[in-house]
Amino acid sequence: MPKSACVPSRRILTLLTFATGFALPFAAFAEARVSQSYGKLPLHFEANQGQTHQDVRFLARGSGYSLYLTAGEAVLVLTKPNPDATQARGTPVVVRMSLVGAAPKPPVSGLDELPGKA
Repeated sequence: MPKSACVPSRRILTLLTFATGFALPFAAFAEARVSQSYGKLPLHFEANQGQTHQDVRFLARGSGYSLYLTAGEAVLVLTKPNPDATQARGTPVVVRMSLVGAAPKPPVSGLDELPGKA
């Protein structure tokens, strides 16, 4: 390979090395922001008073999700919001979570009741 052909390749390799070095701190910064925000999202549960299946004790709803708490599991239902309000939402994705070895019927009760009631 001629020496003149190697020089541009070395320059490109050097630029890529520096660019990667600048991208890593940005990625770490973005990850830190996500970590700080996690757990600060508003999540308010309401007691099930006939809004859904009788096994559900508490539920939380928001844009694109519903979370149902029963005596034995948590059920997260995710739906992709549809910008076209004339069509139904897409097929939901359901994630069921239970703790292996946990008490089969633990007591479930609400804490820190909020003032708003419908």
